[in-house]
Amino acid sequence: MMSSVTNLLYKAINACVPKHDRSMYVSTPYYTVSSIMDVINCHSSNAYYFVNKYSTRMHEKKVRIYVEYLHEDRMSDYEAFAKEALNNNVELIFVKHYRGYPNKVQSMIHRFKNLITKYKTYLWITETGDQGANGKLKTQKVVCLNYFISCKNDLVAGSNDRWDTIDVLMTSSLLHSQIISSSVGVRLENCVPNGMARNDSLETENMKQRIIADIEKELGYRPQFIFAYAPTYRDYEDQNSPNRDLLGYSAEGLSTFLTKNKIAFVHKLHRAQESRIVSFPKGTVKFNYCYDYSFYDLLSIADCLITDYSSIGFDFMLRDKPLIYNLYDWDIYEKDRGMSFEPYEEFCPGEIVENYDQLVRAMARIVNGEDPYKEKRDRIKKLIYKNADFESTNRIIDYIEDML
Repeated sequence: MMSSVTNLLYKAINACVPKHDRSMYVSTPYYTVSSIMDVINCHSSNAYYFVNKYSTRMHEKKVRIYVEYLHEDRMSDYEAFAKEALNNNVELIFVKHYRGYPNKVQSMIHRFKNLITKYKTYLWITETGDQGANGKLKTQKVVCLNYFISCKNDLVAGSNDRWDTIDVLMTSSLLHSQIISSSVGVRLENCVPNGMARNDSLETENMKQRIIADIEKELGYRPQFIFAYAPTYRDYEDQNSPNRDLLGYSAEGLSTFLTKNKIAFVHKLHRAQESRIVSFPKGTVKFNYCYDYSFYDLLSIADCLITDYSSIGFDFMLRDKPLIYNLYDWDIYEKDRGMSFEPYEEFCPGEIVENYDQLVRAMARIVNGEDPYKEKRDRIKKLIYKNADFESTNRIIDYIEDML
């Protein structure tokens, strides 16, 4: 954590910077560069989705928003988007992320420049608690839109985290607020259960035909069912670990099952996992990031999500579609990472499988139109969501409007 002397120096600099009324600075995580997220392709990012919807909603008074970007080749699109935003009384100014520069010296210089730009504003919008609140004055507020609903033992505030500087942390429910408060040190009264902005995108199927067409090109057949597979990162795995199968166990026969039932098995793996997969059976498709749609656009049209210890399962619950939990390494993972809930299986809103035979039987039930875990899903949804709807962004915008 920053020393008190250094923080005082930053505060002194901040105090000398003129401020803009009704202004905010939106920081974006660096992972958005590999995931190709921005204010236009925004459906997988709480920060970008918030900016997109804020900019397309009419405001009585003018608002200035500085937002970080990483994709230089999209600048003409950003400028066109900003021009439209002006019609809604939103002045959108794009600030290049400091990590978008080619060397460390340039990166450090622009990191400081971006900090000065941030000092011009009263609201600092982030997705995580470690995106910086250096030199924040009492008149300035940090609003964290968050990026996960606690599932595994996600975070413990460490030396590099700044969660303690958060004035408002968006959560999904009282339960979520209590868990994340105890995990990262945010005061419980600073947690506001307005929901996750990006989850609103799960309601729409605007990109359905485009996504299906792209999948068909990869598979050679038009899918009748889409199963999305999104396992979490495993701390005990890295690129030096032994090679592994896609699902964590041998899946001989999966190709036949997928092609026979015209299933698209679309997977989004962590890079460390993907590099060690022995083979990808026919019928499986890697999710390829692009400027036109995001993984949450895929989830909005998926018939089922297969996951494990990731909070993405709670996000997908809002679609009221079946889930499958592939817990092939439960004993190892529980010991290595731990969970936010015990017993964990009581908070899995779907069928739990540990091997290939169990997985195929669970998938077959979904293909046949069965949904045996709907009642459990509805019960868990009430615990995870104060508002199980697609209005989170509007609630967040209204809340932030009151802060300006």
